[in-house]
Amino acid sequence: NKLRVQYCKKSYVGKISPKDLVISLPRTLAEGLKECEVSAVSCSVSIADLTTEEISVESVSGAVLLENIVTSELDIDAVSGKIEILSTTAKSLRIDTISSSITVDGTIKNAKLSSVSGGATLNLDGCEKARCSTVSGPLTVCFVQCPDEVKVDTTSSDVRIQLPPDANIRVDMDSMSGSLYLNEEKVSNKEIVLHEGSARCSVDTMSGNAYIITK
Repeated sequence: NKLRVQYCKKSYVGKISPKDLVISLPRTLAEGLKECEVSAVSCSVSIADLTTEEISVESVSGAVLLENIVTSELDIDAVSGKIEILSTTAKSLRIDTISSSITVDGTIKNAKLSSVSGGATLNLDGCEKARCSTVSGPLTVCFVQCPDEVKVDTTSSDVRIQLPPDANIRVDMDSMSGSLYLNEEKVSNKEIVLHEGSARCSVDTMSGNAYIITK
């Protein structure tokens, strides 16, 4: 039950042609799939049009593309390379990377992101909780609906959080030298209360600024 694709045999000397592995599943089999696990080194990974309970991808340096996915749990561990998650529905999304650039666009109930230096743009529909941790990469999170809880922890990244105009949320910022802005206007006390402020958003930074946008 295992297919291994190798660069070449140890004793082979000569020109090596590129290798592409394409796996197509019959619709009847794909509908009953419970888990999809991919581990790759120095190659691109693309998964599309798949419904399953769990998807796990580990990648060292290749690009990762997931499109039109429906799953309960989606886990991505990557060192570098572009990560794109498009038209995807997941109850739980976890991305852990060092320097990957990240784009997420989909219906994600709970999102967790950990990154060192890669930039990230998240467009989240139906999100209830989002937690993002970065060191130096820029971070943009756009919420279609107001989430219940948002936590952002960064060292020097600038953070942009876009909320719907009717967002009922309280935003608190704790920073050494960063500033908090609401629709490009600086907030002196680093606290924003929109409407009754029932939902919570906390931003912790060392030097990065936080921009809250509601228009």
